[in-house]
Amino acid sequence: MYFKFEHESSIIPALLEIEVSYNAYYRESDYENPSEFSVSDVEYTIYCGKLNITECIDESNNKALQDELELAINEACSDNFFKIK
Repeated sequence: MYFKFEHESSIIPALLEIEVSYNAYYRESDYENPSEFSVSDVEYTIYCGKLNITECIDESNNKALQDELELAINEACSDNFFKIK
């Protein structure tokens, strides 16, 4: 699956556009088992305006920003999957 979303960072003063592709697994719950959802093979590209800053962020030592973006991407994948379904 593929989608784009905007993320306003709380770490850096920038509005980022993030393109994401991923695979998802979902199983409905039944009498004996809870539902399951997982995301795998996540690939993303991060833009600030037209500038691709993915490598800069991935190679930086700004762990707080990396954690913020990882959380935002994971939440966006879940939101995207359940809106499509």
